[in-house]
Amino acid sequence: MKEVNTVLSEQEQLPAWLRRGIKFQCVYFDDKLYRFIENASGRMELEESNDKRNNRLITVVSGRHYDELVRVYPVEKPGELQKLLKLEFEGRRFHFQTVKVENGKSTVNVWQYHSSVPPSLVVIPETFLLAKLVTAGQVLRLTTSQIYFVSNVTGVVHSQLSSSLIKDSETFAMSIGLAKEVEDLPVTIESHANALLSGIRRLTFGQIYSFFSVPEKESFTQRLKPLFLPLGILISLYLMGTSIYLYGYKSYLENGSIKYSDSLREVLAVEDQLNALQTEYSAISEFHDAQPNVKGAWGVLFSLFEAARINSISFSQERFVVNGSADKATSILELVSTHPDVSEAKFDNPTRNNRGKELFVISFTLMPASESRENVNTGAG
Repeated sequence: MKEVNTVLSEQEQLPAWLRRGIKFQCVYFDDKLYRFIENASGRMELEESNDKRNNRLITVVSGRHYDELVRVYPVEKPGELQKLLKLEFEGRRFHFQTVKVENGKSTVNVWQYHSSVPPSLVVIPETFLLAKLVTAGQVLRLTTSQIYFVSNVTGVVHSQLSSSLIKDSETFAMSIGLAKEVEDLPVTIESHANALLSGIRRLTFGQIYSFFSVPEKESFTQRLKPLFLPLGILISLYLMGTSIYLYGYKSYLENGSIKYSDSLREVLAVEDQLNALQTEYSAISEFHDAQPNVKGAWGVLFSLFEAARINSISFSQERFVVNGSADKATSILELVSTHPDVSEAKFDNPTRNNRGKELFVISFTLMPASESRENVNTGAG
């Protein structure tokens, strides 16, 4: 048998918030109530409590005050499992943990408490916490007033008080089906408290909830009494601090509004001027866009002077109208239509022959000035 040097009680640093919470709201029960204290060196210890009643929220129960069982039930649904457990343990205080559910069966650990265990909001078996410290192939040996052996086999908690048959970790391991060669994990009375706290630290919220007990109204109120004063003080401080903050913030806003009112008026005045200028600019832009693109029209006509004789030019109904003659009127229409600034061109009247020339009337519309500039720039590129 190999012994492991656990110094878990010394090396595992428990957070300060956990130590404080355990000291004020957790007790250990073994015939008497023991409270958790922190000695001068920072180690947690168990000290007998002078409280006549258990008014703490969490009670860790010694293994001498409950029966630990392993049960297998032929159901898988949690609701059906709870019904079977309530039938079997009717009228008795118990908690259980579901370890495994497969093939239509549920394997559970059950802890049935003796009548000596005092009521508490949360009652946790000691061996369940100690089993949290055990890995595969290990047996935890707790040495206090008696010797307890604890192991965790694929989630199932097994524990046994030392007896004439179970004398050491090896015989205990054999009794629960483990290999003969196991690692011995010793926990002494000096490290007992920290071992329990280490187990509590490893609990999940669901596991803590499963050990919750619905208390009687009177005992529940009694356990909550120690919280009333600090809770009332915290609420009062919170309300006072909130009121002071809101008053200060209101004063800050009022002073700030006075300080920045002149600047705000200046900004609003500038904004009004900017809006007026923008409105004026938009009106000018609309007027400019509504004017005929005379510059663009001269660009089109310039290309016609060598190919045709232009008799007149007019602007009617947003179209430029050209009256003239050429050897071939269709070539003039094609020349106008293909100009990059022309949007659309057509003959307004049928062409006529006169002394070997074709007389024509061609009208065309131009693209907006902005699009004409883009076409010119594109062509230049």
